[in-house]
Amino acid sequence: MARVSKVARGKHRWIGIRGDDKYKSREELIDIISDILEQCEWKLYDVKFIDEICLFIIKTQLEDYKNSLKIINSHDSFETLTSSGKINRIRERIF
Repeated sequence: MARVSKVARGKHRWIGIRGDDKYKSREELIDIISDILEQCEWKLYDVKFIDEICLFIIKTQLEDYKNSLKIINSHDSFETLTSSGKINRIRERIF
């Protein structure tokens, strides 16, 4: 089966986020992010729990990017740290 071309996949942005220590699992993060980003298309990728901090990366469509940043930063438990068009850059910056 042929791969979908790069143009057909659409543009997206990766966002590195720091969360409070109250999130202890990937499932908890998915639940809360689903609630706060209900109108945006997103997907959770890397999750690391380091000391008392939860660091994770989500992928969002370019059209939803600015709205996603605004919503995430308005939530008490989350803070966006960095964003890029390439996941490797986000991994280098936050992990």
